[in-house]
Amino acid sequence: TVMAYHLLLQLTAVFAVWKQNPAEGAEKRSSRKLKAYLKGNIETGMGAKVGITNNSLSSEFGENLSEDLSQLPRVLAAEMTAPARSFCDDPEHGYEVVFKDEFDEFDYGHWTKTIGKQHVGELRDAFGLHKNVDIEHGQLRIRAWREKIVRDGFVFPNVDFTSGSISTKRKHSWSNGRICIRSFLPGAKNRSTGIWPAYWLLPETQQCWPDQGEIDIMEMINGNGRVMGSYHWNPEFPKQRCTGHTKRTFKSRHINVPTWDKDWNEYAIEWDGKSYIKYYINGVLYNVVRGSNKNERGPDEAYFSGQPMYLMLGTAIASKHTAGLAQPVSDNTIFPNYHYIDHVIVSQRKQS
Repeated sequence: TVMAYHLLLQLTAVFAVWKQNPAEGAEKRSSRKLKAYLKGNIETGMGAKVGITNNSLSSEFGENLSEDLSQLPRVLAAEMTAPARSFCDDPEHGYEVVFKDEFDEFDYGHWTKTIGKQHVGELRDAFGLHKNVDIEHGQLRIRAWREKIVRDGFVFPNVDFTSGSISTKRKHSWSNGRICIRSFLPGAKNRSTGIWPAYWLLPETQQCWPDQGEIDIMEMINGNGRVMGSYHWNPEFPKQRCTGHTKRTFKSRHINVPTWDKDWNEYAIEWDGKSYIKYYINGVLYNVVRGSNKNERGPDEAYFSGQPMYLMLGTAIASKHTAGLAQPVSDNTIFPNYHYIDHVIVSQRKQS
């Protein structure tokens, strides 16, 4: 069975490469080359071979494994990159696109840029600056720098890094469907300690985290190619509000992505707002979190509020103060680093 599944993954990888769009415009191809150059990436090897690791049932968080995921991969095919057609572009299964931004320009009607140190999880130890979020060659670019901020001779205290993030808060939110982000992650192999790109969803109405949940579509910590998809919730909600968060209410699983610093990949979720969240990379399912929107549920059963959630995209920087799961930035960490996003697409099932 394992050998058969191994073969299936290899065939999937071949198909993903084959279906890359040969008609991709010269501007897009030039942009890809430019980004590879900016990232200091001159590697041509294909990396590790596809495979299923022996710890298919394990998780960084032990007992908090989402469910029996033994048939889902831990490692993507070494050659696999984002297919030409988005996972969210799926009318054959009843999905229609309800939001799409390909970043030909920055649209303030869709997005708000972060300024300063807002939410600890948003930028960690970086200070958000508008200048760090712009458009280059038809892609969103987020830059992170190792720098101080000086205004009129005043040096901002406790600021050693700047970065950027954006959100759709109070502009767009969704309670179900698919969300797909095609991106080229920041950093370079062995030079990304403390770099923390992430895409996640938070409820518009949430007063206390994580009463109504947090969906982490993608987090990659320290540039090791380990991408995590996670969900947080409050086990006592809605009976008790603002009671915090415990390990028991954090379900997560990782997958290794060999091409994270070499090419584009698409990170996606599908969720119904009441019973499941599925996590995908390049259309490959690697994690499932199941739960309920009922007040009465099992102690380890995730709670889904069904509330509309807004999207956040950014690059956090971890120092010794807020490292958490990440190692703090080292002298070897590459700065400036560049995080590119080619598109964000949201689709939902057509209403019958």
